[in-house]
Amino acid sequence: MTEQSLSNAKLIEELQKQVLDLDKGLDKRRDSYTRESREIVEQLARIQVTGERVSEITRLKEQRDSLQKDHDKYAEATLEKIWILERKLEELKGGPKLYY
Repeated sequence: MTEQSLSNAKLIEELQKQVLDLDKGLDKRRDSYTRESREIVEQLARIQVTGERVSEITRLKEQRDSLQKDHDKYAEATLEKIWILERKLEELKGGPKLYY
């Protein structure tokens, strides 16, 4: 193996690790989001059953919506990073040079 191919192999390995780490992080974030969202929905159900104040219901719904937006932003940014890393991997493996 040439020095260049060894360098590319190491870079490919590192990029693959970064993609895997980002993917795992996204899975953890998704699990956390799902759990928090479920808790908010359960709180809303309890409040509606007990007839508590409308302001509390509104606050929890806004909290849920905010959580959804935060999760969506994080997921979009992470998926974009993964896409870029995968394009770099393709280039290193001899694929066409892509511009991003």
